[in-house]
Amino acid sequence: MKKFFDDDRWSEIDEFGQENLCVSESGDMAWAVYDGWARFRDGGRAHTYETRILEKLNGCWKIAYSSFAIRQGGAAIGLSVSLDGEGRIVASNEVSLAALKTHPHLTVSAGKLRARRLSWDKNLQRAISDAARHHGFFETHKYEIQMGRSPVYPVILGQSDDGGVAVVHFSIKDGVTNIRIDADDFLERRLRYAQVVFGLSDGQIRIARHIAMGDSLRRLSLKLDISSNTARTHLTRMYEKTGVNSQAALVRLLLSVG
Repeated sequence: MKKFFDDDRWSEIDEFGQENLCVSESGDMAWAVYDGWARFRDGGRAHTYETRILEKLNGCWKIAYSSFAIRQGGAAIGLSVSLDGEGRIVASNEVSLAALKTHPHLTVSAGKLRARRLSWDKNLQRAISDAARHHGFFETHKYEIQMGRSPVYPVILGQSDDGGVAVVHFSIKDGVTNIRIDADDFLERRLRYAQVVFGLSDGQIRIARHIAMGDSLRRLSLKLDISSNTARTHLTRMYEKTGVNSQAALVRLLLSVG
């Protein structure tokens, strides 16, 4: 493990240690349990429960078994739900579960998060399965090193009847996938980054924000009190600046920046 931490190609962990050590010994066997911690270069911290089983061979103690488990943070924070690798809800709160009852894209069935349309649900379940590949501590950290950012990203479910984009927001932490039901802060942060990267105007960002929230061009035109032609012109300019040619691709690109 120390070799992993010392290799800058794979780790941004500055320091790690153990505390609250408890050791039991019986004959040639010993059990050690303790709390582990790690501090990352970005200021973040991780906490673990760790176990070592040792066996005495030729007068020397050797590690026969080693394991650690990431401490999970308990109930989901804000309007969100936490899922295991099969889409079962493992943490949430009453407000979030109530919000899902009227959510335009998502629902709960037999304890699992589902999309309201079959075609959308296929995309959702595929995304949940893909996210589960990064649930492990080292898998999550490897993602951060390779992608240059935390595993926080949009998932496009499909297109609504009026031409809007159905999108949900994923993040992976502490061995679970978190789905944000209210992602206003996520949208604002990513769109600010995207505006700088692609040189988008304030008007274009307003259009992009509504598209990312699932509004069709007609609906966002009414909300922003602009003509449909003006909305289409902004959308065309964004296509030109970003190199994409669909609303779904635009949302996926803009919300993956930062």
